[in-house]
Amino acid sequence: MNRKILAINPELARNISIELTPTRLILMPFIIFLLAGFYSGLPISRNNGSLMLFSTYLFYIITIFWGCKNISESVLEEFNVGTWDWQRMSTLSPWKMTIGKLFGSTIYNWYGGAFCILIYLFSAMSAKMPLNSLVIGFFTHISSAIFIHSIMLMITLLQIRRAGERTKLKSANWLLIIPIIMLNWWSGVSFYSFFKMFSLDTNGMRGNMQSIWYGLDLNVWCIYLLSLTYPIWSVAGVYRSMRTELQYKNGLKWWVAFLITAFIYNGGYLFFAGDRAGVRLLMMSITSGISYFALSYVLLMFEPIEITAYRRILHSIKTRDFKRLWTQLPLWPVTYFAFTLLLIMHIVLSLMPDIISSETPEYISNRYTGGSVYDQNSIGLVMLFYGIRDICIIIIINLLSKKKRANFSSILYLILVYLVLPILLRNSGLASFLSPFNTDSDPANVLVGIVEAALAVYALVFVWRQYASKE
Repeated sequence: MNRKILAINPELARNISIELTPTRLILMPFIIFLLAGFYSGLPISRNNGSLMLFSTYLFYIITIFWGCKNISESVLEEFNVGTWDWQRMSTLSPWKMTIGKLFGSTIYNWYGGAFCILIYLFSAMSAKMPLNSLVIGFFTHISSAIFIHSIMLMITLLQIRRAGERTKLKSANWLLIIPIIMLNWWSGVSFYSFFKMFSLDTNGMRGNMQSIWYGLDLNVWCIYLLSLTYPIWSVAGVYRSMRTELQYKNGLKWWVAFLITAFIYNGGYLFFAGDRAGVRLLMMSITSGISYFALSYVLLMFEPIEITAYRRILHSIKTRDFKRLWTQLPLWPVTYFAFTLLLIMHIVLSLMPDIISSETPEYISNRYTGGSVYDQNSIGLVMLFYGIRDICIIIIINLLSKKKRANFSSILYLILVYLVLPILLRNSGLASFLSPFNTDSDPANVLVGIVEAALAVYALVFVWRQYASKE
């Protein structure tokens, strides 16, 4: 069997031979069934539904969380000992490397997860769960693991790219909190499927359950298939990252397509905004705009900031070589530009006199009929300029600090500006000078944002010139 896999994907076969030793093959099911048997004897597990939830939690621990740890440590170990460069120079395609790293380093976790799923299926059938819910529960386990593993692998690959050569990287276990948050967010979007999966009563909860997508009352299968949007894109993201590692040129079309897909997908669940397309687009511009704003910061933290790379970008802009620029631009400015476009969309829609109708919920109509257009867009404008300020300062920190300390210093700066100082200064009125989320519709706040952004840009240009003169 392993020879056949070796012929198809050597990286996957190598990991299988390392991870699936006879001792480990026996030990994993023994421990899982021992834990399940012990739990079954507890008073809390008198019904099969309880055992079903226990097997789900066990799957998350063994397959998802432990699997994330294995993915991160295996790639970082290869990078530290120097075998990663050898693999990059091999003839393996990006797709084979993606499959080999994504499923190879976690093959033992998937092996343990298979026994957890067996317990889940047995307990679900014993509890007489409907076939529909049982099958969806089965696939939800698998898609959740693939999604979180892909996020972890992308984070690790970005960490390697940022570190550069001759750098020893420590384990990135602390990064596990990011996939956990992403899991909770994705589960929240599709939690109607999870309610159905566990056969919970959803009658009388239609107003709160996300079963309506663009006004279509979808069944649980359609909702689940829609929820696969992010797992599919996460695997595509790993493939794109692997192409970068193997020195392939990547354009921005995949990332632009993802941003558009996320905008359309998330907007479908805003059925509470009313049936009018204008109101829905207005709310979509807010929800997706905030997501893109935050995502820009995350990407800026992980993507490499190198003066030579940015020089090439500036040269492509000056020479109007947009074809080369398409392959040179990092993802964070594209994402921030998408946030800017959504802000412009929000401003344009708020100018429309008939944007609000009798169908619009009261808490939305009050916001867009009780104030001026400026009041409705002031926070978005402040976010735009404060974002420019933060981006410039984070780049300055990366230019002045060592690579290992740059991220820590950047995160510390954001914590101080967005959390600590606003709390300390909340009674003085100065908190609005730090965070856009502590501002009101006062025109002075936008002016302050413009001044802070201009000062940050000036500081960045100054530091950039000083740094470039030393090279």
